[in-house]
Amino acid sequence: MESRLVTAIRIVLALVMVTPLIVMTDPLPHAVFPYVVGKALWSRTLIEIAFGLWIILLLRDSSYRFPKSWTLAALGVYVLIALLATVFSVSPTRSLWSTYERMQGWVDLAHWATFVVVLVSTHRTWAHWRTLLNFNLGVGILIGLLGLTQFLDIRVFEYLQYRNRLDITLGNPTYVGGYMLVNFFIAAGFLAESFLDRSASETRGRAVERRRRRRVQQSGGLSSIPPEQLWRVFWVAAIALSLTMVFLSGTRSAAIALVAGILAFSIGYALWGGSRRLRTAAIGTTAVVAALVSLLTIFILVRAGTDVERIDLPGTMVERLLNTGVRDRSAEGRIAAAEVGMKAFLDRPLLGWGPENYTVGYDRHVGPEAFAKGAASFDQAHNKLIEELTTKGLLGLLGYLALWVSLAVVFIRKARYLTAGQQVFAFLIGAGLIGYFTQNFFLFDTPGTVIHLYALVGFVVFLDSMILKRSGSGPTQAVVQDERVADRTPLFPSLRGDTAMVSMVVVVGVGIAAAVFLLNVRPLTAASSAADAVSGGTSWAQRFEAFEDSVNTFPPLSNTVRMMMFREIGLAWGALAGNEMATALAIVEKHGPAGTKAEPEEWRLLSGMAVIYQQARDENGEYISRARELVESAVELAPSRVEVRALLIAQHLVENDPQGALRLIEDYVAEAPETEHRYEPLREQADRIENAEETDG
Repeated sequence: MESRLVTAIRIVLALVMVTPLIVMTDPLPHAVFPYVVGKALWSRTLIEIAFGLWIILLLRDSSYRFPKSWTLAALGVYVLIALLATVFSVSPTRSLWSTYERMQGWVDLAHWATFVVVLVSTHRTWAHWRTLLNFNLGVGILIGLLGLTQFLDIRVFEYLQYRNRLDITLGNPTYVGGYMLVNFFIAAGFLAESFLDRSASETRGRAVERRRRRRVQQSGGLSSIPPEQLWRVFWVAAIALSLTMVFLSGTRSAAIALVAGILAFSIGYALWGGSRRLRTAAIGTTAVVAALVSLLTIFILVRAGTDVERIDLPGTMVERLLNTGVRDRSAEGRIAAAEVGMKAFLDRPLLGWGPENYTVGYDRHVGPEAFAKGAASFDQAHNKLIEELTTKGLLGLLGYLALWVSLAVVFIRKARYLTAGQQVFAFLIGAGLIGYFTQNFFLFDTPGTVIHLYALVGFVVFLDSMILKRSGSGPTQAVVQDERVADRTPLFPSLRGDTAMVSMVVVVGVGIAAAVFLLNVRPLTAASSAADAVSGGTSWAQRFEAFEDSVNTFPPLSNTVRMMMFREIGLAWGALAGNEMATALAIVEKHGPAGTKAEPEEWRLLSGMAVIYQQARDENGEYISRARELVESAVELAPSRVEVRALLIAQHLVENDPQGALRLIEDYVAEAPETEHRYEPLREQADRIENAEETDG
């Protein structure tokens, strides 16, 4: 029974690795933010199922408990700090659940921590990890093949349309780069391991395999090819597709992370590697990579000091690397986001603004000059360390760094004692983690990429569980000898009977079903209704009904839908019929206060309501004063955002005060002259009102 449970858990955990392929559009059901919602709910559902099965297994056989590990302890501390930051957040609801656009939050973090616990409890040999990580590479190869169809504009799925930079099933080229660069290191680890000596038992296994091959060689065909050669073809394909996708994604941060991972492997192996030839190659690689990076850096710095025009190679990685510099719009935006994040951190230094509430601190402190640089909106810091500091405070950053320090300590303590093949594999896994860490200096965790982080954290915990033993007078070697295996007694012996087993399965099954329904099915149903509400392909009556269904089905994530719906109503106000306007106003009056109660510092809700009230002034004169109250509240929360300033200018126009509107425009443009074009339509509107008044006079 236990062996079947373990197998079932391993299969479910392997299916979690399919997460990057999930897109909630044809042929799957539609949902708002299709590249994000489905991925998060797919992984959470499978983690909940695996956790329930593991509980049953653990009650029957205590040897499947998780191992003692400082890395696992560091992860637990980090999750607890995030929970504290959630409790004291400026918006606990958002910190718990995030938004449909991101699907992160503490709930998601807790699921991934659970994933690691179950993973390390059931994957306890090199064979287990090879199976899981090779399955992951299979998923990566499939994503790479889909990327080629997108590049060639072969419509396998409608959303795979040709673009200069590939987004494939991940929805953003930067996510593609981040995901595929880790796959490169995993595949390189397997390939390198296959060429190095393994343990004696594995050598005997290869001898048996050679005898089997000789028996089948007479038959010819694919079966006569040594399995190891087929695996090498598989790994080479994974490496080639990974590098190709990184290049076609045009993601500079992925290229930088790739170089960082290669350097980390080369330096690590040069210091602690066991193969003299490979150490020499690692030193050479370090020198070559360092020279190339230096040359590229010199080129960028020299070019930055000249008036040379932008090098035009549309959409390619080469173009984006050669045009990199502090004056690059993307770089300017990220630098501005980091600066604003530091200002926000100083306001709440201990536990921050709360997970997923970077946007609140950002909007409070961002200056008008940031919008002149293209930083129109940042709900994430695009730098994981700044994100941790802003949203979880100094405690959160220390907890996050402690996790990474524990990972490094494990490699330093254990990897040097592995066999030659295992050692190079472990070092390349470490390089993949360094690549992920480096990528997150320019990005953030996403449902499609974070799976690599926690899967590899689990592998490091597995390394940490290996016991160092001295064999005779020889060197110390790390061997897989887990003290858990010696203790196979059930936690509750009375549960081993058939009747108890059935009862246990029923109880846990009900718990899993309830969790899946409440935490995953309902959010997915709500996201599907939200897609219908904002699609514009149906009547307003149907859209209003879909909106109500979405909000009522899963309230914790409903503010995303409220803001989207308010925006849709504001844009379409002039085209609404009288009864549709009345319904829209009723929705605003009902859901506006509910939304602000859930997230009192979300200015976008206030702005969405204010725009509708401004346009509804002819229906009821009181709406002008309501709009004024909302606008003033939005100004307090985000005083320098272009959208909020434009909203205040529009309020002056609604109140028939063109002179006041023009004064505000002049004041704002004086602060940031580059933003003048953003206010031009409002200036023209103020001029028209002023001219009309003069004509009437």
